[in-house]
Amino acid sequence: MLRVATLWLCVIGVQALPAAPSSAATRPTGPLALPAGAYFGAFENPDRVDGVAGSEAEIQQLESDLGRKIDVDNRFYNWNQAIPTAAEQWDVANGRLPMITWGAYDTLTIQSGSVDTWIRSQADRLRDLGAPVFLRFYHEMDGDYRQTIVHSPQDFIAAWRHVHDLFQQEGATNVVWVWCPTAWKFIQKDPWPPDYYPGDAYVDWIAADGYNWYPARPGSQWRSFQYLFQPFYDWAGTMGKPIMIAENGVQEDPNDPNRKAQWIADSQTTLMTAFPLVQAVLYFDTTITKGGITYPWILKSTPQAFNAWRSMALNPYFNQLFAPDTQPPSVPGQPVGISSVPGQIDLSWGASSDDHATSITYHVFRDGGQIPVGTVQSSSTTTVSFTDTGLAGGSVHTYQVDASDGVNTSVLSAPSAPVTVASAPPPVFSETFSSGFGAWSPVTNLSLDSTTGGISPPSARAQVTGAKAFARTALAQGYSSLCVSEAINLSSIGTASVALLKLRTSSGQVARILVTPARALRVRNDVTAAVFNMNRTLSSGWHTIELCATIGVSGTLSAAFDGAAVGSWSGQNLGTTPISTLQILDETVKTFAANVDDVVAHT
Repeated sequence: MLRVATLWLCVIGVQALPAAPSSAATRPTGPLALPAGAYFGAFENPDRVDGVAGSEAEIQQLESDLGRKIDVDNRFYNWNQAIPTAAEQWDVANGRLPMITWGAYDTLTIQSGSVDTWIRSQADRLRDLGAPVFLRFYHEMDGDYRQTIVHSPQDFIAAWRHVHDLFQQEGATNVVWVWCPTAWKFIQKDPWPPDYYPGDAYVDWIAADGYNWYPARPGSQWRSFQYLFQPFYDWAGTMGKPIMIAENGVQEDPNDPNRKAQWIADSQTTLMTAFPLVQAVLYFDTTITKGGITYPWILKSTPQAFNAWRSMALNPYFNQLFAPDTQPPSVPGQPVGISSVPGQIDLSWGASSDDHATSITYHVFRDGGQIPVGTVQSSSTTTVSFTDTGLAGGSVHTYQVDASDGVNTSVLSAPSAPVTVASAPPPVFSETFSSGFGAWSPVTNLSLDSTTGGISPPSARAQVTGAKAFARTALAQGYSSLCVSEAINLSSIGTASVALLKLRTSSGQVARILVTPARALRVRNDVTAAVFNMNRTLSSGWHTIELCATIGVSGTLSAAFDGAAVGSWSGQNLGTTPISTLQILDETVKTFAANVDDVVAHT
């Protein structure tokens, strides 16, 4: 449950914590400071492909996997990007503390006053957010890559103070200023990060970024969390400001699959025992590329790595806004099923609610079974649905559903009422060639092959060089809408496309499936000669193709391959004469070898 309803530049109440080191009692106070424990957060962009770092979907998935909400949600913005965005508004609405890492700019330009209008507009927008927000302005100013725009420590300090003063003039007092150099420069001391410190009156929190660059960075060594941050912590602990680990990350050691997980577990211990003054810790959950080298910091590099971080997330010491998740979602509503399509049952049930997760995973169980027949992940607060397919017509089934928030799982719902699966209507035509070609006329250059078949032998065999090979059958009546399927095994093909299956009228053609010499499957409207790509290749061996047509001046064609729909084309002029004849293979002179079996037509 959300622990704090209103959080406004004040010390917040927290749950009872395990005994902490005595130095925690002398913690600095200030905006968003904590009396004990630490905020827990992340920069979340593990896939690097969705175009939005820290998107709602990414945060929801992370929190679902953790079984809790994160306290602080960090995002990066360039100097010329307007802040805050809808993402920060969403964080505030969901009880999180947003942290905005706002990009750097030339310090001399900032000092000149030429960009004051922009700075003031940023301040106004952040003020109007109406909630506390960490602003990590100009982070890693001591980094080598910043020096061409930082110029000097004195220029940086002057620029920082100028921006801070403009924010104060605009009334953006909800902004909590986070000063953040690199932890590594506290080790190297060149430059010395404190030289860039703007002064106590201009800083609310002191932070640092630190990474274990091994093994990707050439010449790097494995370094512990404590090694990376100890010099920074020793200095920051004397400054009387709340301390934050704003970014930290570790890569997998290819020689030790558990080393990353242990590094994360050790960081938890270090924060609670050696670094008791740290009041916030955020992981950098993404992959970056620098200088052509990829650094995979992602938490889900292995299950054990993520579980180590999850263990930290569920530690009460790192739960300062939200209590750990101990409650399962509410029991899903009783499923209701209906079968209006042959072979399938459509289920729906009332959605569960949860005190932490916004996305809930439902497991669907059939007939009292122990293994789910399906899983649905849904954020719906009303109704959830699932379709069970491949069922035998006339069979009867019941269903139950449970709900999981990623940590806890509800009990099963009440069972549904029994549902009878709809049966498919009998086919209007079916042929396995077990009785030869009695249903076909004419039959040209086809023979029975007793050695192979679709489901079982026999099948119709064509093997021609520069000749026709086909068969037709007249249906008992004409149909305005019809589907026909066949099993096909194409052994070889010459230099011209070959028709595999045709729908015809009593005196003309409607549509066909053909195969090109490159074995690409196509659908052809035989009325207009339009050709459509099925995006499938007919490899050797048995496959099933299906062609459906609804006649009319604005009719429809559709096709399937091996049981999966591959395309539908509406607005087709297919004439108005009913479909009354089926044809297998090609009535024009071609060179190919193929077997056909299991021809089925249905409405």
